[in-house]
Amino acid sequence: MTHTANELRTKADILDSDGVTVLASAVPAGVTNLTGNSLKQAQLEAAETTHMLIFRGPDASVLKSSGYVRADGVLFIVDYPAPCQLPRLGMWLEVYCHVERSGNAN
Repeated sequence: MTHTANELRTKADILDSDGVTVLASAVPAGVTNLTGNSLKQAQLEAAETTHMLIFRGPDASVLKSSGYVRADGVLFIVDYPAPCQLPRLGMWLEVYCHVERSGNAN
């Protein structure tokens, strides 16, 4: 999938695996609620996946596969990151995740 900078409409905080420690703040990100075939494909990798977050690859370099992302007041649990191949490898990072439902958004 090809992405553009216009998709980065929010600022996100990348959190450590404890869900509290901020590794990077105000990182430009795009938030997409997955539906249809995109949702089905994502859930083949991780059954709970509901959203895709988009980052510029270098901006999300501190993201851990067991980490969290806070965007628009919502705490997302990272299910798995997927480097995007287009237009070139490493330019974009798609992060598939689901919403933390325990009410721990700080």
